[in-house]
Amino acid sequence: MTRQMKVAIAGGAGGVGSSLAFNLLIRPEPFDVVVIDRRPQKVLSHVMDLEQVLGLGGGRSVRAGEYEDLTDADVVVVCAAVRLTENASRSVYLTGNAGIVEEIAERLQGWDGVLIMVTNPVDALCSRLDGDRRKVLGYTLNDTLRLRTAIGQARGVPANRVEAWMLGEHGDAGVPIFSRVRVDGKPAVLSADERAAAHEFVRTWYRRHVALDSRRSSTWTTGAGVAQMIAALQSHGETVASVRLDGEYGLSGVSLGVPVTLGPGGVEQIHEWELTSEELAALHRAAEVILRAT
Repeated sequence: MTRQMKVAIAGGAGGVGSSLAFNLLIRPEPFDVVVIDRRPQKVLSHVMDLEQVLGLGGGRSVRAGEYEDLTDADVVVVCAAVRLTENASRSVYLTGNAGIVEEIAERLQGWDGVLIMVTNPVDALCSRLDGDRRKVLGYTLNDTLRLRTAIGQARGVPANRVEAWMLGEHGDAGVPIFSRVRVDGKPAVLSADERAAAHEFVRTWYRRHVALDSRRSSTWTTGAGVAQMIAALQSHGETVASVRLDGEYGLSGVSLGVPVTLGPGGVEQIHEWELTSEELAALHRAAEVILRAT
């Protein structure tokens, strides 16, 4: 029987937070979802709407909550952030979002649940947090999904037939692991042009999206991806997440995207893949970028 899990979403009235709540409630697992935000009327609006989603047979419950509700949650997802602006890098939000994250972290002193950071810049913010590194995860899967999209387009196949991963920073220093690409379960060797085009697609995606000046982030992808990540905590699933390293890949004291197996208590295992020398060097450069930011 699937274990019931209470998930509290800090910043749940925003685009990403409400998308996550919706995606949790349409999954088969029995999630209790608590939506928390400084905008109570907007929270109530979302909850009134989301309550009807339960009639489709998904999650167990959804309700509005207060920040005091964080401490009895199994999982706290941090989506709260300063207002979006047109910019060229997620790093512009570090100072403003660090204050928000620190306030939430203070409320969680002594708490033993799993924290998932969605607020950007995710790697730098995770690197700043103290405590059990197994219980602080940064969501970075979107870069991997974009890489799969780009490779699928190059090969003329749907993205879900591509297995490919982005590690390192959730930003310009992300590292595409071209040595492990598979299409339809079989190893696929990309040409130099295909690799360059796929990397460029991922590296420039954020700038191209922000340039639309829509004042919204990647709400649908992030909501679906974080919901899948939370489900992996129940199912001992594998994914990629930003985790503070302690010797893995020759790096310590910095949080960056690496392959992991998750479980109810957080990270059960960090997988040290065999990378090419170029990929490993790029991972170290990504760590330097994050350390400079923190």
